Amino acid sequence: AEVHARAQRLNALLDATGKTVEYLAVEEPDASATPVAALAQLLNEGKIGTLVVLGGNPGYDAPADLGLGAALAKASVKIHLGLYRDETAKKCDWHLPQAHFLET
Repeated sequence: AEVHARAQRLNALLDATGKTVEYLAVEEPDASATPVAALAQLLNEGKIGTLVVLGGNPGYDAPADLGLGAALAKASVKIHLGLYRDETAKKCDWHLPQAHFLET
């Protein structure tokens, strides 16, 4: 935070704000998105029958203490849409290749 405050102060002193520096409003996260911890809990409780992962790799990126990789096995159908056959894709029943942004 201290570095950000200093950079903002320097930009103000250089009169760069609004010219070469633009501050953007922070978007609030989507309230309908299920947090990863809640997803792991629902998977472990067997409350998710079909899981569709769109472009992410939660089997690798999720905090290790959640055990999401093992929890994925508890969904009866697992589908992964992604650019690569990564850790999550390998745990899924189906992997759908995602089009690269240059291909779309």
